[in-house]
Amino acid sequence: MIGLAWGVDRPVARRVLGALPLRPYRWRPYKKARSLQGFTLVELIAVIVILAITSVVGAGFITSVVEQYQKAQIRSELVLKGSVALEQLTRQLRMSVPNSVRVSASGACVEFLPLLGGAFYHAQVPDSANGMAPASTVPTMSFLLGGATPKHVLVSPLSTPEIYRVSAPAARVSAGDFGSEPYTQAVFSASHSFIRNSLNHRLLIAADPKRFCVSGDKLVRYQNYGLSVAALADGSPGGDEVLMSTGVAAGLPAFKLSLGSEDRNSALEVALVFSDRGEQITLTGRVLVRNVP
Repeated sequence: MIGLAWGVDRPVARRVLGALPLRPYRWRPYKKARSLQGFTLVELIAVIVILAITSVVGAGFITSVVEQYQKAQIRSELVLKGSVALEQLTRQLRMSVPNSVRVSASGACVEFLPLLGGAFYHAQVPDSANGMAPASTVPTMSFLLGGATPKHVLVSPLSTPEIYRVSAPAARVSAGDFGSEPYTQAVFSASHSFIRNSLNHRLLIAADPKRFCVSGDKLVRYQNYGLSVAALADGSPGGDEVLMSTGVAAGLPAFKLSLGSEDRNSALEVALVFSDRGEQITLTGRVLVRNVP
């Protein structure tokens, strides 16, 4: 074969092969490489235990992160919802007639007269001091109310009892038909005498009262129910009910009024608790209400 492959005759091939040293073949048993062997039972059990511990710890960490995220999201939603409700409440209370804000005994409700505008009157109006006969109209400088309907006329109200009363003299009287804008007089529903004149001859025009109440788990605004001179009570006074927010509870209390003085505005403290899915937040605020008419 070699001779044929290399082109050498057989005698020469025999001489060449005979010159090569030959080593005897030694049989060795076959051994598998360790890299091809499987895991032992102890190793498998150790891996399973480590994987189980890692899974439990990892699952607990992920669950905790998800729960904290959900709680943070719920609290963020509560803050947003509460801030909107508190801003609406605050904005309307700031536009109230001076000294018209009053709070129920439990602190669950607050009532006020929304201020529509004002006007300057020319001469004095009938009051307790000047002894003038009650009048049903007061000539004023020209003024506008932007299309709003006047319901009450007030002159120099210095306290809530002077407003929420029927008998004259009183700081408030129900408004009559003013006619068409621009107005040049204030018209009363009946002849009236006020308690005092305004120092700057200014009268105020107001709408019917509004009321905010925490009722059950709701924050509700009541309107179009007319004026009541009775002490402010909790619950619905009738009229229209406007839902402002749900999941609301009163703080301790929801509304608290601090009376002002001649050089300091009244302050209404507001504390509302908003809750949802086990989370709750308490939002507080202070509304400064003008007390100088």
